[in-house]
Amino acid sequence: MTWATALNNLDAADPNLGSRVRARLASVIEVGEGLSMPIWTSDPTALEALQREMLDGSVARRKRFAQDWLDQQ
Repeated sequence: MTWATALNNLDAADPNLGSRVRARLASVIEVGEGLSMPIWTSDPTALEALQREMLDGSVARRKRFAQDWLDQQ
């Protein structure tokens, strides 16, 4: 299963929350002179857990886990 499937599962559970998670996963920062860089989370274990929960968790668990992940960012 892929991130696309995981994010689609979250979108189905809560479109607003899904949009917020997508935006955070794809965040960038402007570094000047028209250059930008992605802002990745420094904890790959947290990303793996987020993906796993969005793929395998119940709807309520997906939503709770995604919101908790956003709150920790």
